[in-house]
Amino acid sequence: MERKQSYVLIMAILIAIQFTSIASAEWKETEISKQVPLPKKIKIIPPSSDLPKEIAAFSGRWEGIWEVRSLPTIIIVEEINPNEAKIIHAWGKGVYFPADYERLKIKITGKEIRFTSGGCQFKFVMGENLKNIHGIRECPPPGISSPITMMKIE
Repeated sequence: MERKQSYVLIMAILIAIQFTSIASAEWKETEISKQVPLPKKIKIIPPSSDLPKEIAAFSGRWEGIWEVRSLPTIIIVEEINPNEAKIIHAWGKGVYFPADYERLKIKITGKEIRFTSGGCQFKFVMGENLKNIHGIRECPPPGISSPITMMKIE
């Protein structure tokens, strides 16, 4: 009987851990998250342990404000491997567009993540401390670009 009870206890703990990891997508509210819509269901899958740390560190939620036009932005890397990532790219209300988000499957290039959205090119590289990412957004016409430093939100 004790063995069966131990098994039931272990299963209950594993189920509790699973629910905790799913609930982890509900972070504390920040000034940026008040301005940026996000999907109701977000699931971050931890990266493989054999992934280089500079790539694995992209996993999770990042927030920042673009220097040009002060646009609040959130990037959530839900899943990442050496070749591609599944992300949520979300932004606040701009002068010419509403606040919104999109889910994208993007390619990993070396130690960078890159994608195209709304006609703009986005590129992000990991900071040395693995707690921030540095990005650049280049939009037409040529010459309009904006830098950003995004902080990891735990």
